[in-house]
Amino acid sequence: MPHALYQPLLVASATIASVLTGCQLSLSYVSVAAILSAPDAPEYTALTMWKTTFNRGFYLCPLQAMLCSAIFAVNSIVTLVYGDASMPGHKGFLPLLIGGIISISLVPYTLVTIVPLEETLLERHGSLSRELNQGAKNDKVHGDTAGVAAAIQTRAIMRKWISLNYVRTLIPALTVVWAWTMC
Repeated sequence: MPHALYQPLLVASATIASVLTGCQLSLSYVSVAAILSAPDAPEYTALTMWKTTFNRGFYLCPLQAMLCSAIFAVNSIVTLVYGDASMPGHKGFLPLLIGGIISISLVPYTLVTIVPLEETLLERHGSLSRELNQGAKNDKVHGDTAGVAAAIQTRAIMRKWISLNYVRTLIPALTVVWAWTMC
């Protein structure tokens, strides 16, 4: 028989991973997709909206991933210390540890695939902000040939970000499935 906190901690992990899945999915399917749905929006406007979305996601998602992993870790340690050795294998220490590893794998995936794109977009936004603050004409930032080419590239980076974020959404979704198979 599992320890008394096993099920509540497992449900908490699955719940947090479910919320994180929804947050990640909404970033790609709703927020950034909405930015790209206005093809005539100036690049600076699109980047400003993206930066706002990025900042809000930055405060929501990493905390949830870390919390989910921490709960899996606590549950695995409590199971190791207080669990019944006769528990079925799918409710033991190792599956809980694997669940935590699945959940925290969101971090290296993000650092390797997503962060470089985010840095590029944030740098472009900063560059355009400086140009506007220095009195650049609106057409230089929004409508000249170089500006149009840069805007196309920015939108391509945003589309790539959306695709990679859909993959990132699968990580907490897999955590949810993993947790529920252990119930």
